[in-house]
Amino acid sequence: MVNFEGIVLNPGFTGSSGKAITIVFRTKAAGNTPLTFSSGSALANDGKGTNILTGIGNANFSIGTVQPGAPEIVTPAEIAGTPEAPVISSLTHPDPNKWYAESSAKFNWNVPKDITAVRLLVGKIPNAIPTITYTTPINSKEIADLADGIWYFSVRLKNSVGWGAVSHFRFQIDTQPPEPFAIKFIDGTKIENPKPTVIFDTTDSLSGVDYYKIKIGEGDFFFTTPEIVEKNPYTLPLQNPGKRSILVQA
Repeated sequence: MVNFEGIVLNPGFTGSSGKAITIVFRTKAAGNTPLTFSSGSALANDGKGTNILTGIGNANFSIGTVQPGAPEIVTPAEIAGTPEAPVISSLTHPDPNKWYAESSAKFNWNVPKDITAVRLLVGKIPNAIPTITYTTPINSKEIADLADGIWYFSVRLKNSVGWGAVSHFRFQIDTQPPEPFAIKFIDGTKIENPKPTVIFDTTDSLSGVDYYKIKIGEGDFFFTTPEIVEKNPYTLPLQNPGKRSILVQA
């Protein structure tokens, strides 16, 4: 439970939106948890302390455990004294387990001073051996216009002894948005229930739906997970009387 009371001295705050407080919660275990406001007020600087708060939103959070990233695959070298497998990184697609909407990928790796050549390859085979040779060693490569799907970028270094071990970096691309969907109010669009229930759901055939963003009227966006939405109907936060629109993005 959190209690908060604050004040802005004269002339007070002027604006359409602002941040009153930031709260950091520490997770004890995985699961779903609601966040609700039992009461609240925003008092105008009009000499009367008029409460101008029009609504209080609620949220529901799905807390999960962090899965370890997919380890970089290494194909060992066959000859002693050859270069070790380079460590590959990517600023555009850093997490092998996540999907990215960017179809151009850039990769970087370290090239020691004794390296005389580099071989690269991008493809669908996890343990493929690179075949494209750069006799002037390079330490980065950008690949444009890649199709959606799971890809592997491979790098191999050569020194005076020979070709070394191979590193394989997995990355995932999905440039297509989720399927279009509609929002349906269970009890119609004119209701007396201050916590309306709605149905909406969509799919994404390749990467799935990561989260939904919901905006009610002039309020801020809040987030919810596909797991909660799949338990349709979805109950909106408590609303004050009045007409407003709802926007849902997947």
